[in-house]
Amino acid sequence: MLGVLSSSGQLISPSQLEMFVDEIQDMPRIQGFHVVNGVSKSKSLEIGMFKKHWKFHRDLPPTPVYAYGTSEHTATVPGPTIEAIHGIDTYVTWQNHLPSKHILPWDPTIPTAIPFTKKGIPTVVHLHGGIHEPESDGNTNSWFTAGFEEKGPTWTKKMYHYTNMQQPGNLWYHDHALGLTRVNLLAGLIGSYIIRHHDVEAPLGLPNCDEFDRPLIVFDRIFLKDGSIYMNSTGNNPNIHPQWRPEYFGDTIIVNGKAWPRMTSKSDFAILANNAPYPYPSGDPVNDANDMSSASQTRYIAMYEYTSAIDEPTHLYINGKSYDESVTETPMAGTSEVWNVINLTEDNHPLHIHLGLFMVMDQTELVKVEEFKSCMMRFNDAVKCQISKHTHGKRLEVPAHEKGWKNVYKMIPGYVTKILVKFSYIHSNASYTFDPTAEPGYVYHCHILDHEDNVMMRPLKLVK
Repeated sequence: MLGVLSSSGQLISPSQLEMFVDEIQDMPRIQGFHVVNGVSKSKSLEIGMFKKHWKFHRDLPPTPVYAYGTSEHTATVPGPTIEAIHGIDTYVTWQNHLPSKHILPWDPTIPTAIPFTKKGIPTVVHLHGGIHEPESDGNTNSWFTAGFEEKGPTWTKKMYHYTNMQQPGNLWYHDHALGLTRVNLLAGLIGSYIIRHHDVEAPLGLPNCDEFDRPLIVFDRIFLKDGSIYMNSTGNNPNIHPQWRPEYFGDTIIVNGKAWPRMTSKSDFAILANNAPYPYPSGDPVNDANDMSSASQTRYIAMYEYTSAIDEPTHLYINGKSYDESVTETPMAGTSEVWNVINLTEDNHPLHIHLGLFMVMDQTELVKVEEFKSCMMRFNDAVKCQISKHTHGKRLEVPAHEKGWKNVYKMIPGYVTKILVKFSYIHSNASYTFDPTAEPGYVYHCHILDHEDNVMMRPLKLVK
């Protein structure tokens, strides 16, 4: 059940891997559209998840991984880059071809997708940053095993529908199965997804051929001497959670599937900063503050960490609730809301909201934080605990490079981060072209994968 860890047992020091000996690779590109008589049309893709061996460095043996691709032979880590066109539908049937036993250890004592037969590796794909129907969002309980043999309680369909109606930009897709996100991503299930828009990109005058437009995916790993990926098999509270730990810190940096690769550039210029208006050239400045008076509701979102008798984290909750408790965040479709995110833990937490994009307004330090935290642990009610008395600390301005619409932002410990969340298209203020109130809804969570898995995540259900 807990998977297999290499018997060699010896970690390789990153200093033993010479830097810049492997040329960076470009991942395969798959067009999510057809061109018929010069006109872009919708397209259906089939992309699978396969177990194969992958060579991360010249001096490392090939290692078992899970990889996305159109076949086992063409599957890569990271997966192929899907290129979509704004306003043109892309349909993807994600297919699970993984074996019955995981290559990495995992922990069944945290909330986890476990098939009834105890066979197969649950997976489900989430397009991070995507704005699309709930049925195609990759809900953490919409998992499925190989051949769709078993399915999670919120599974609805095989083919996902991405409308690509949102602002253009770089997204990424990854596994999102309950309790297994960290290990499935560690095994290799990540890839890039780009939405292009000629009318937005053309005025920039940038080179747009593959030679000069190269998506890069950066991640970290730890390796054993036999080349296999290392994942701890013992938890920080082994009597409570045999395997789960609150963080994973890799010591080797991977770019496009290679450890510390070199990149040969044929260009004599690079973009180091961007302060252009959006859409360019006639849109709003990137650092324009948004008017919060349009918000239909203000919410308080509190982050908690719980510890054992040895003062080690056991689990993390949002608003003091587990993931499977009834939904409490029910925004109305087409509206905006102000969320005051209160970080009562000692860690930074990158908050990710599915569907809704948000703008960070400010971050305010809590005063008498232990007094406030004690009240919150008892009542879990920011108003009852008189939060207004505790938000008189240092106020942090949002850095210039962080201004603009986000789907992830770092929540600082001991601070209240005020964000304006928008549940409509940001570039047009138009309503969504799909029904965002459908089941199974969406989620929001900390994007530290170990926290998300145990289980710093809550359901998000839009209403009409």
